[in-house]
Amino acid sequence: MIVIPAYAAIVRGWFGAWPMPLGWERPWQEWPICVCYGAIGGCIVGHILSLSLMVLLSKHKNLKVA
Repeated sequence: MIVIPAYAAIVRGWFGAWPMPLGWERPWQEWPICVCYGAIGGCIVGHILSLSLMVLLSKHKNLKVA
């Protein structure tokens, strides 16, 4: 539950830094904005992925094996 959102935030923060070399004159390309939005989006995606994985594993755990 903790590792997946952390890795997703790091990866999305890294991808959020890609548009920065294009030019700094636009307000959305200032230093912390791209990286912070990417990290927040990655954390949200990571939480959703982690929650769905937890639900999937809990359903799998309740199955009876014949």
